[in-house]
Amino acid sequence: MKTKLALLSGLLCASLLLLGAGSMDMSTQTGTVRGLGGEAPLGAYQALLVQYATANTVTVAADALALADADGYARVVRNISLTLDISAAVGVNGPDASGLDSASAWRSIWVICKNDGTTVAGLLSASTASPTLPATYTFKRRVGWVRNNGTSTFLDFVQQGTFCMNGEILILSNGAATSNTNVDVTAFVPTTTRMVMLGVQSGGSASGAQTSAAYFVRPGTSWTTGSLYFTLDSPAATPTVYVPIQVLTDGTNITYRNADTSDRTSLYTNGYYDDF
Repeated sequence: MKTKLALLSGLLCASLLLLGAGSMDMSTQTGTVRGLGGEAPLGAYQALLVQYATANTVTVAADALALADADGYARVVRNISLTLDISAAVGVNGPDASGLDSASAWRSIWVICKNDGTTVAGLLSASTASPTLPATYTFKRRVGWVRNNGTSTFLDFVQQGTFCMNGEILILSNGAATSNTNVDVTAFVPTTTRMVMLGVQSGGSASGAQTSAAYFVRPGTSWTTGSLYFTLDSPAATPTVYVPIQVLTDGTNITYRNADTSDRTSLYTNGYYDDF
């Protein structure tokens, strides 16, 4: 009986340890921790705020953030307040390579730290997953993206956690397609995005026309034309109907079509949810 009780007690303790290993109290956690399966804890951050500062700089602030090294160990850093400058010299709080300040390009935003966890910095990179870290820096975490416009100037944005708002941008004007048609969104949202905030405007090309536009999610090639997500009806050409919605994406395209040749559809991006 004592053996059974000891075994049950041991199993209970092991279960409690496993349950605790998958979560982390970011308000008290410091140092290096190991996640389940040798991976860094996912989604571990508190009060993460990333935003545009100037034409060449972005700021990153967080109460706490879990970074990971190449072996999957996680280190929690706290009280982060960084300014990253793409026009600075290659290295800490600047770009990870020369020539990154080019036009019409996305640049990933990273928080990095040394192995001892006492030195925390930022980095800008063209890489989605593998920036070139400065010497002695071993831990990293991508926390967002910033885009250079056509004149190599950062576009305005503000990001809280994984949700980013970057203003209303027209991506399709009076689209007339009546069959499923892709709209490339890579110039407006980063490729790691899985959900886009859209403004949908539907209207007819002729006065008094009844319009109907159908919208489809496209998270991958396995989705078919039967994957109807959203339908918008407008009673007439003017006034048109404008509705904000959220749609999934594969990071490259969303798909739309109109009900008939008299319909017109305009699409605007308002922001996105990043996946990190």
